Amino acid sequence: MIAHAQQNRNCRPIPLGQVASLCPSNPNSPPIYPPQAKAAGIEGTVKVFAQINRSGRVDLLWAVSGPEQLREAALEAVKSWIYRRYLIDGRAAGFRSVINVKFTLERESTKALPHN
Repeated sequence: MIAHAQQNRNCRPIPLGQVASLCPSNPNSPPIYPPQAKAAGIEGTVKVFAQINRSGRVDLLWAVSGPEQLREAALEAVKSWIYRRYLIDGRAAGFRSVINVKFTLERESTKALPHN
């Protein structure tokens, strides 16, 4: 599913090793676990292709792979993130990257019950 339809031809692939430095500067929108996927115990990683413009906003994105039931939640989260600007020779440039959005269910701790 493509969430945004604009494509900026000036965006470049992000060089390896620089993705971490461009993580969202405002990750206040973590993915919301879909209730049906949670109830079904579905976990996994959704790979999202994203094109980020010069100002750090997502212009284009789609789910590349991952559990179908988690894809929409991953897309909704990523499209709300604002990335740090990517600079080339001191000037802001758009970039493309694949972002892994992990969904993991919390496990209830098992407590030893006292014997009677």
